This record gives sequence, C-alpha cells and structure tokens, in this order.
Amino acid sequence: MTRIFSLSFFLVVFLHANEVSSILVHKSTITGDPAVESGDLYLQGKAGLKIPDVFSYIADNKSGFKFIQRDTASGKEGFFPVDSVTIQQGTTPINDEQMRDEFYQSRVRLANTPEDWMYGVCSAGTFFFSARGLFRLVHKYKPLKINRNALR
Repeated sequence: MTRIFSLSFFLVVFLHANEVSSILVHKSTITGDPAVESGDLYLQGKAGLKIPDVFSYIADNKSGFKFIQRDTASGKEGFFPVDSVTIQQGTTPINDEQMRDEFYQSRVRLANTPEDWMYGVCSAGTFFFSARGLFRLVHKYKPLKINRNALR
C-alpha cells in the first residue's frame, strides 16, 4: 500500500510540474522559393501549445524572443531569439487576485511573482503570466494578432 501511495504521489507531482511548465521552445522552418523562415514558439510540456502571434516580445526565465514581421518576399517571420531585456524588479508584492488569475499587467515584476512566469509585450500592454495565464490574458484583453507577412 505504501508503494502504491508513493508512486501515485510521485505521478501527481510529476504531471503537475509538467502541466505548469513555462519554458518556451523555439522551432524554425524554411519553406518556399524565395525562402521564408518561420519562427514559432511552443510551451514545453503543454502538448505543443503554440504561443499566439500577439506578442512583439516574449521571454521566459531563460530566453527572449522578438516577433519579426516580414516585409520582403523572402526572409524571417515570426518569433526569433534575441537578447533578453532587463526587467525592473518591484518591491510591491503580487496580490491574491493576480495569483488566481495567473497574470497581471505591469512593466515591473512584482515581488513574489513565481519564477516560471513569462513576460510579454503586446498591443494590450505589458504583462507577466503563467502558462495557463497566457491564454486567460489573451481571452480577456484580446490583443491584436500580428500579421507575419507585412506585404499582405
């Protein structure tokens, strides 16, 4: 019985840890003639959930990505790695409502913000958010989708 409980507890902890992972995974594909390189971001551990094309800049706790809008027949479009920006750390703590929502709008990272939350800039403002909070904030604020091809 103890072994079954220990294994069950381990699986619950393991599955929960993977569920809330916020590591951004970058994938790039080249297609066409002339060649177009498309960059996409996905949430690791989220069964391939793609980051929507609404952020001009997005970063997790390791990497930053800029959205590039292609304005020629060939070139790059989508998310591509860039140097991470320096984010100001605040002294005001995150509140209970922000923790429940799993996102908040601010240019300053509030004290006690979970380390696995991401930072993103979009037409609706600047946000800090968890993997689940990302889709909640997109639903609530409805930031404008960025067209990958500026020629259209």
